[in-house]
Amino acid sequence: MKRTWKAGDTLHLRLPMALRVRPAQDDPATLSFFHGPVLPIPPDPATPLLLDAQMFDPDHEQEVRVIILPFYRIHYQRYAVY
Repeated sequence: MKRTWKAGDTLHLRLPMALRVRPAQDDPATLSFFHGPVLPIPPDPATPLLLDAQMFDPDHEQEVRVIILPFYRIHYQRYAVY
């Protein structure tokens, strides 16, 4: 669709911020958590883009606390992304 834009025209863009979990392409046992276009998800408005989750560690057979932040907030930490 072609459009001639004029001064004062506005564009509204909605990016749904729903939670999505996707398996890694090379290893279906590895998961990625997405919140809209961002990794990861904000469960608490006071701490946006932070996920505090309980997950099961099968190697040690116990529940573990996992805190996940978006990559841009952990620039001072060691991490790996493929």
